Amino acid sequence: MMGKRLGLLAALLLILVIMIVEVTQKDEVQRWFAETPFKQDQLQEKQVPSEEALEGRRGESGVVLDQLIDMTEDELKQAFGEPERKDPSSYGYEWWIYPINSHSYLQAGVADGNVVTCYYMGDELSDPIFDGQLTYENLSSENEFETTLEVKNDSGTFQFRLTEEDIRARPLIEYGDNWLQLYFDIHTSELSTVRLLTTDMLLKQKPYWMTYRGTIPEEKTLSSEEWKAIEVGEEKQIFHLTNMIRRKHGLEPYKWNEDVRNIAYKHSLDMVVNDYFDHISPMYGKLDARFIAGEVPFKTAWRKYCSELCRWRGGR
Repeated sequence: MMGKRLGLLAALLLILVIMIVEVTQKDEVQRWFAETPFKQDQLQEKQVPSEEALEGRRGESGVVLDQLIDMTEDELKQAFGEPERKDPSSYGYEWWIYPINSHSYLQAGVADGNVVTCYYMGDELSDPIFDGQLTYENLSSENEFETTLEVKNDSGTFQFRLTEEDIRARPLIEYGDNWLQLYFDIHTSELSTVRLLTTDMLLKQKPYWMTYRGTIPEEKTLSSEEWKAIEVGEEKQIFHLTNMIRRKHGLEPYKWNEDVRNIAYKHSLDMVVNDYFDHISPMYGKLDARFIAGEVPFKTAWRKYCSELCRWRGGR
């Protein structure tokens, strides 16, 4: 009898400890949310076009990447109209953002009045290289994906070395006077996005391991305010691209929600500051704790997240 009472007492103490820990953690998360300023509060919000607006837009006759490079600002406007917005970058150019429609998305990098790089996701590519099925097998058979590429300009000789993972996921090929990066979905082996860069932009960005003889382009030192503006633009860019991928896989596109955005930003900040990468914070807990602290109803979001995560894992 005494043993049962002691067992019951131990269970009650355990429950009490758990409740205290949960309350303490909840208070700690809410304190963290209150003390950490939202980055978005410091900058003017950049609007994201609604899904209805994107669905209503008509497609272009085709996007020819090779014709985009060196376009003037006026030529770019004539081809695609005024951009949805303009985002700064850390490489000296300004991204002109064109969500053309629900299945076609373009970013054109403009520096000194001309396009120096472009980034595209969609099904309206009209360059000859993109004829036929856009799979790794087809594109690799038509183009040699090399592990070592040499780049020369007036500043010296530069050599990029690509790993096996680079070759499989993001090979680099010479394309006329410029350079083309092909990004493949490693699960389906289909072409996902493409990036065209001038030689100068390729050397500035150094997207692969590089050795060189000569002088590499200098990197501009950016202020914290400049970095904040760049990150705000990148958030919207990632949002567009995520919805493009979701549509491609038969999933409903997300709708922009500023409260949810703030929660996501806080978690990203937590991962950077505490040097980890995970859905669960070692200090602030799971997604539901972050939604509670941000005062966002999370039940539907949590179920949707779990179901989509299970679906993704099952399809791997």
